[in-house]
This record gives sequence, structure tokens and C-alpha cells, in this order.
Amino acid sequence: MATDHGAPGRSIRQGSARSRLRVAAFLLLLRLCLPPVPALADPGAAATPRESSYFSFALDETGAPRYTQHLFWEAVDHVLRYRVEIAPAGGEVFLDTYVETPSLKVHLAPGDYRYRITLYNLLGRADLQTPWRALTVLRARQPRIDEVSPSRLFLDQGQSRILLRGEDLEENILVTMENDQGRIIVLEEQDRRILEDGASSAVGEEITLILPVGTISPGEYRIVVENPGGLLQSLPFPVGYQKPLDFALSLGWTPVIPLLDSWFTDLWDDGIYPVALTLQGDLYFVKGRRSFLGLGFHGSAALLGGGQDDADLQATILVAGLHGSWRYRLGPRLALVGRLGPGLAYTTMDFDYRKAGEGPSMETVDPALFGGAFLSLGVSRNIRLQAGVQLQAVFYESQTAGFVSPGIHGGLYF
Repeated sequence: MATDHGAPGRSIRQGSARSRLRVAAFLLLLRLCLPPVPALADPGAAATPRESSYFSFALDETGAPRYTQHLFWEAVDHVLRYRVEIAPAGGEVFLDTYVETPSLKVHLAPGDYRYRITLYNLLGRADLQTPWRALTVLRARQPRIDEVSPSRLFLDQGQSRILLRGEDLEENILVTMENDQGRIIVLEEQDRRILEDGASSAVGEEITLILPVGTISPGEYRIVVENPGGLLQSLPFPVGYQKPLDFALSLGWTPVIPLLDSWFTDLWDDGIYPVALTLQGDLYFVKGRRSFLGLGFHGSAALLGGGQDDADLQATILVAGLHGSWRYRLGPRLALVGRLGPGLAYTTMDFDYRKAGEGPSMETVDPALFGGAFLSLGVSRNIRLQAGVQLQAVFYESQTAGFVSPGIHGGLYF
């Protein structure tokens, strides 16, 4: 069998039915091989998906990328070697080489090329030659970020977007936030605009990116900007809180509803007693992405009137103590607040007997327990409103008094 090696696409003469079947099989396999591959040039090129194997690059001793284009095709049985010819589009062949495996690594500059492959059988003769195929090598660009605004993220400011200004930021650019623990957060592009032309020949652009603040934890991050060709730039981007400590102070109206031991519910049987106030303060010093932890103090005062058939009773109950505080951010202005802690209750009771007149007053100091859950709404930068319910239990010598207090609070948050 023989063929004219200089004529593209000419088939060899076939001397037997077996040879014709073999060539037909070759043609069927080659229909799917060698699609036009957008390969990358040195110093760069646009883009194939990151997970493809069409190209790779390595940095030389100066830090410049050197790109390698990988041509590969379907392997064919009983082939001794492959001849690969590469030429500029419309030009003469400048690369003519033989390989024994169905792949070739080359280093091409940006431009338009054509290539063809000739298959040699086990006798060393050309068996089949593909038509010329187009090959386009695109240029990859090195992104350059001149400004990140803001340069760091304060979670307590509710910032949800950042602005990148720079040059050579390609359309399919990938922008991520990455930390040393291997966490990667992809930032979605919201807007892009071209900047006025400057002295540089590169295209200046401004990109607005959305920050998923609900999934970002405090820590040291980097903004990584990667063009499709694989060239990238990394900039530090710390994430934290502007203040290491937060302090909240609130005053609220908290009417009390007696419950628990029947001795108290029988004495105070009006159901609800509206004359009651609560003062609360919280200092948060452990601040996570959404959860804050701290300590606080509480104080409450309530006036209760009641009695039995033969006597009227007026009581004042003052409760004060410390508590642990937990704050969970539901959004930039909304939070869930929980408090729990011990305290002391100072109780005075005045008896007025209908037949015998006023009796002696009673004063006691007893242990107490305080807890509550509230929904907090920020109406301005430092003003918060809270609505919720708190529970108090006072452990007298032989009885336990409990009080449920739904209430509304207003206060300051610093």
C-alpha cells in the first residue's frame, strides 16, 4: 500500500476487503477525534474550563507563565506512529513531528493555526490522513487589581457588596474569598462597567460583587481574582467586627403573671399585675459570624396586690442578678436574644387585716432565677426595640413563686 504524502486528505489504495474494513473503522473513529481546541499561548490565553486538560502552564524562574497546549486524539489499534503537522492559517508547515502515542505537547504563540495527522500502520506506511483542522490559540491576560473597596469587611456594618477596580478583568473571571483553612467562597458578579481610558493599553474595569455575609465567618481571607487562562492575583481581605465589644442597655415594661405554688397564686389572683419594670444590660465579647456571647445584669421591680378573706396584701418584689447573654443575628437589623442567670429577690409584704388593722410587715431576701427570650429590632444605628417574654422564680423558705412577664423594651446598642 502507498500514498502520496504531499497531498492532504488523499486516501491510500486498498488491496483487500480486510484493508477496506480497517480503513472504514479508522474513518468512523476519526469523525469524533480532534475537535478544534482553544489552546493557550505563552504568555497566555483564554479559556477552557479549569477541569479540562487542553492546556497547562508553569511559572519559569522569573515568575512568568509558560503555557503548554495539549493536543490529543482517539487512539487507533495497529498504528505504529502518528505524524503531526502544524502550520499557521494560510502558511507553510513549521512543525512536522512523529509521536507513538495519540497526544502532543506544543508551545504556540497566540494566533490561528491548522494541523493534520497521518496514521502509519505496523509496516511503517501511511494508512490514513485527516483533513486540515483549525486550531486557535487565544491570549490569556494577567488580571491587575488596583483597588478593593472596602479593603476589609466589618460584619457589624451590614456590608453586602464590594467593588473591584483594575485592568484585564475578563468576562468569565472567577472571584473567590479564600482562607488558610481551605474555605473557598465564590462571589457573584452583580455589575460591571468600563472605566475611562488612561495611559495603559489595558482595559480598565470596575466590578461590583455580592458578598454572602450570612455564610462568612470572621478571619483572615484573600480576594483571589482568576482569569479563564489561569493567571490570577490575590489580595488580603480581613473579615471581622469593627468593635471587639458590644454593649446593650434596655428598659422595659414587663407586667407580671403569677404562677407555680398555689399559695402565691391564691394570694395574687388578679391574673396580671401591670406595674412592673425591668432594666437589662449585656456585654458581648465573643463574636462569631452570627452568634454573640457575653455577660449581663438584670433588675426588675413589680408591685402586687392581693390577699385572702380576712386580710389584704401589698407586696413589692425586687430582683437583681447576673446572667449569661446570647445574641443571634437573623439579619442586619433583626436578632434573637436569650438571657439566663441567677439573682437575689428582695420582697416586702404589708398586711392589712380587716378586723385587727395593719399587721407587721415582712421582709425577706431569697435566691432567684431569671431567664428570657426576646426579638430585637434595630430602628437606627444605636437604638433597639425588643419584644419578648421573661421568667422569674423566687425560692422562698418553703414556697416557690414564679412570674411570667411579657414585655416591650427600648434601649441603646453600642
